[in-house]
Amino acid sequence: MRILFLTHRVPYPPDRGDCIRSFNFIKHLSKRHEIDLMSVSFEKNPSTEVKKNLEKFCRNVNIFPINYKKNIIKAIPFLFTKIPLTIPIFHSGDLLASLKKSLSHNKYDLIYIYSSSMAQYVDKVYNIPKIMDFIDVDSEKWNDYAQRAWGIKRWIYNREAKHLRDYEKIIERSCQASVLVSPAEVSLFKSFVPDAKAYNIPNGVDLPKAREHIFSSSKENNRIVFVGVMDYFPNIDAVKWFVNEIFLHILKKKPGAEFLIVGKNPSLEVTELTKETNNIHITGYVPDIMEYLAKAKVVAIPLRIARGIQNKVLEAMAAGIPVVATSAAVEGIDVVPGHNILVADNAKDFSSNILELMENNELSQKIATNAVNLIKEKYAWESKVQDLENLMSRVVRNWNNGILE
Repeated sequence: MRILFLTHRVPYPPDRGDCIRSFNFIKHLSKRHEIDLMSVSFEKNPSTEVKKNLEKFCRNVNIFPINYKKNIIKAIPFLFTKIPLTIPIFHSGDLLASLKKSLSHNKYDLIYIYSSSMAQYVDKVYNIPKIMDFIDVDSEKWNDYAQRAWGIKRWIYNREAKHLRDYEKIIERSCQASVLVSPAEVSLFKSFVPDAKAYNIPNGVDLPKAREHIFSSSKENNRIVFVGVMDYFPNIDAVKWFVNEIFLHILKKKPGAEFLIVGKNPSLEVTELTKETNNIHITGYVPDIMEYLAKAKVVAIPLRIARGIQNKVLEAMAAGIPVVATSAAVEGIDVVPGHNILVADNAKDFSSNILELMENNELSQKIATNAVNLIKEKYAWESKVQDLENLMSRVVRNWNNGILE
């Protein structure tokens, strides 16, 4: 198949959840299919290294910089319409012009739309089958944000949730299939689009990076690690809650405990957490997340706002480090609390679980070993991409045979 792949972020480097998913889809699909990639980027001049790495897997790579601040200003008039702000913020006239030219010169078998913000570019394409990868239900994410905001922000978030949900319904009807990252997201989507042609394609893990023997090197340390892009609101909320209500309690029992926040673009709210105690360390961007997971005694994932499948959970489990997470963080992952992970939703239980793993090497070893076994059995990228490839083939075959699902 020849696939036109549209993404709302450049899928390299694969250092955040949505980029990890899109990059691995592209990498594995490229073994058997031709892919033309078009992406928008908030970076003014994406590096040539980024493009070269993507060209290993794509026939053509086109990246279109957009000015985030300018697009925010352009989006202001849309506040008084029923159009979600996502549309003007992710709009690129250059990408649209290039896409029209590419469609006129190439015969594509399928268009794969990655994130609802990219559907605007092909909403008038009717002669090629389309699959919409919502990843997760973004409108629900804005609902979650609204619950934790006040004043004008709360109004904007509620507005975006409402109009984006309406837009998601429109997109679904214009595509031949929709993809979401977990059964829970599919169920949520079908709660407002009952007849949706929606399918669950979960995230995976690159198994060669699953180092089941890492645990032995971290037996004696007292380091707790959190991994994530640190200008992303759910991650900021998670580490603030962890520091203020969980970690300071842990320090009373374990004065030598350290909390390591690993991830690029730490916000001011995050960096200010180091004022609480000298036991908190922030790395900023790191080239290899696994290197820092290897230094952990426990990986903490205290997400209170989470949609879809969290790659940070899969990666930590693959690394062979015991994980303590909230139930929101593990939604959509086939975990068994107490067997391959510990789950807690309040500060007291979360801190107790971490302390228990720090003090009980036998329990830690059991949780870590069972986690690696789960990843090997159910979350290899190759098998997840095979499910996607099967869906793509069926969509194209039905389209060519005039069959509507």
